[in-house]
Amino acid sequence: MGYVMMHGRRTHNAGAVAYFLGRRDIPKEDLGKDSRRRLEGTTVILDNREEEVLTVYRNKNALRKFRRRTKYNRKKAA
Repeated sequence: MGYVMMHGRRTHNAGAVAYFLGRRDIPKEDLGKDSRRRLEGTTVILDNREEEVLTVYRNKNALRKFRRRTKYNRKKAA
């Protein structure tokens, strides 16, 4: 989890913070290590304050799906 947060991309959305580790985010010196390559596609979702881990999962397309989520329900906000 620390490796993903250190090297992954950080995204804010839907009141949460996500760290996503894609193939491009893995340093070149770590690409030869099987344990690091297996982390490709790992996503760590934290609460807004980044104090509590909500979930961790692995999906190579997760970053695309996380960015598309709505931040709030626009109909109720009016």
